[in-house]
Amino acid sequence: MSRPTIVLTKHTVLAWSFITVALLTILSFLLFRSVPPCSDSKQYIGRKAYGGWMICPLGLNPSSIVYSIGIGLNAEFDQEMIQKFQLKKLYAFDPTPKAIAYVERAKSSNQLSSKFELYPYAVVADPEQTTAKFFLPKNEDHVSGTAMKGISHVQKEPLIVKTLDVPRIMKMLGHDHIDLLKIDIEGSEFELFDSLLSNPEQFTYCNQVLVEQHSRFFPNQPHLLKRMIDQFRHNGFQLLHVERDEEYTFVRITPPNLQQQ
Repeated sequence: MSRPTIVLTKHTVLAWSFITVALLTILSFLLFRSVPPCSDSKQYIGRKAYGGWMICPLGLNPSSIVYSIGIGLNAEFDQEMIQKFQLKKLYAFDPTPKAIAYVERAKSSNQLSSKFELYPYAVVADPEQTTAKFFLPKNEDHVSGTAMKGISHVQKEPLIVKTLDVPRIMKMLGHDHIDLLKIDIEGSEFELFDSLLSNPEQFTYCNQVLVEQHSRFFPNQPHLLKRMIDQFRHNGFQLLHVERDEEYTFVRITPPNLQQQ
């Protein structure tokens, strides 16, 4: 008995090619934990006047991994994130003495959840750096310090603080991804994202980034903000929201290797 002959027409090949590409695209989204655009679902968490952030709530749940880098004297955003999504833990990072004391007081008075965990590290770009000079503000009523040199409003004499980069933090905590990364590090964000976003294939572990940008600290470098936005776009992120031209919310919409350059 002769075997049936399978004839592949041009239309059949095109159809199978389309199906293959579609399946690979869906698989890539699953592998990279991609978050869909959520312009209609975005929500403000915390006080809009101070310390709050616009987020994409899609995909967030009790098991979500949330990093909050830079706390100051306001953990309302973090507290509301814990309550709203019933987070098992929220991981915060800030080496500022006033911030550390604030968290200790808030926890001892039950004003801050036990699920809020503070690590007294400055987050840096250098994967081998273990300490940094950390400059506190000249105005004693202010709180936030910075690892950036040459900023006019900080003291000349620095503290020496412990440092970690994001991959080392993830390794220390046993995490393989970050669902939401909030960063407010007083001007160091540009150097940090230059490192994190320089290789799109390596920054596939994060779905959503909230960053307060401080380009006003660098009046002679107007390109910094545009470069950061372009870096996020090339890494598969969409700019979801901007508040007061300072607080930027980026949400991953495609795996970086599928993003059009």
